[in-house]
Amino acid sequence: MNLYFRILIVFVKIWLGLKKQWSEESALHFRALPFDCDVNLHLNSARYVGFADLGRIHLLGQIGILPGLLTRRWFPFASGVEITYIRPIKPFQKLRLRTRVLTWDEKYWYTEHIFEAGNQVRAIGIVRGVFVRGRDVVSMNEIAALTDENPASPPAPRIIEQWRQLLEAKKYEYSS
Repeated sequence: MNLYFRILIVFVKIWLGLKKQWSEESALHFRALPFDCDVNLHLNSARYVGFADLGRIHLLGQIGILPGLLTRRWFPFASGVEITYIRPIKPFQKLRLRTRVLTWDEKYWYTEHIFEAGNQVRAIGIVRGVFVRGRDVVSMNEIAALTDENPASPPAPRIIEQWRQLLEAKKYEYSS
């Protein structure tokens, strides 16, 4: 339930915040509340994914394409998530989430999410997302055209290329 309240805060931050370019990162600040934590008394692994969702919405808003997405009924979905947990985030601890676009291709966009607390990186996530209109995929060229910037994709980092190969191998392995 608390993510609904937090998404409202994210929308207010978008409305009041500065515009960003595709190449810039956005940052959000949270506090790990007790209901964000699991029985081990640290931030629940699913909450990282929820916070990453908020980070991407914030970034899309700061880039300036969120209104265009909503009016066209184009919706972003995560199609792959990879998170490395480094150190736990404890109850009531403040955390900062930095989100940036790494690259995109015709179909997918790849974002990086860095979770920090106490001046230390606590987790790093990468999300592969896709935009859809009904059951159809919206090309990233159409998405990028929603801004005046209309940027070209940065070259894919090596880790993204390796992850793409892993995702394709998993699809092949489990589709037979």
